[in-house]
Amino acid sequence: MKTTLLLGTFLAMGTGILIGSQATIGGRLGALIGPARVGIWMNVAGGVVAAILAVVLVARTPEAWPLPGRVVAWLFFAGLLGVLIVAGSSLALGRVGAAAGLSAMIFGQMLVATILDVTGLSTGEPIPVQGTRVLGLVIMALAVYLLLPRQ
Repeated sequence: MKTTLLLGTFLAMGTGILIGSQATIGGRLGALIGPARVGIWMNVAGGVVAAILAVVLVARTPEAWPLPGRVVAWLFFAGLLGVLIVAGSSLALGRVGAAAGLSAMIFGQMLVATILDVTGLSTGEPIPVQGTRVLGLVIMALAVYLLLPRQ
């Protein structure tokens, strides 16, 4: 296996661990203050951390940080998505638990990623639909179903 592929896989797994941890924290906080407030305040906290990092990094290498104008609108849109993601995961995990909630989130990510791969919007080169990829999505959907709490 190529080193780049292996490194990317482990980096993605580590990121998944961070997402799962953040979503679980958000779910617990959502029970205390509500999912909407968690979505807003968690992103404000992240924004403060990011602002401090930006100030430090820009001060060190200001030439590396200019933003083309067309990027700014997309950054704000992505920020809005971040608020909705945190609020949505907080609400979902509070209702179905961490395992089913995170599995459903991962399934949603995989569904969108597959569409982006097929259309070529993710890497630029379309990746054709393959039976194994469709089967993987079906198995993931079944896993989400099986992880739902039974009452």
